[in-house]
Amino acid sequence: MAGRLFSKDHKLLEQFIGVTLDRFKVGAITKDGAIGQIAHVVTAVSLPEEEGADDWRAYMKAVVADKDA
Repeated sequence: MAGRLFSKDHKLLEQFIGVTLDRFKVGAITKDGAIGQIAHVVTAVSLPEEEGADDWRAYMKAVVADKDA
């Protein structure tokens, strides 16, 4: 079964996208880097968990917290 984005995940997703776009805006990451971060989450959510999909919630939390993700 593919990952699923629940209502409770929307706030985290909005924070993640906001942080990613803000970092791009100030030049902290490239356009390709921003696209890559967002695409990483989209791909991880769409993969079945049994296929070893990344923990996309943890990834978004790490990006928001400014940790290496």
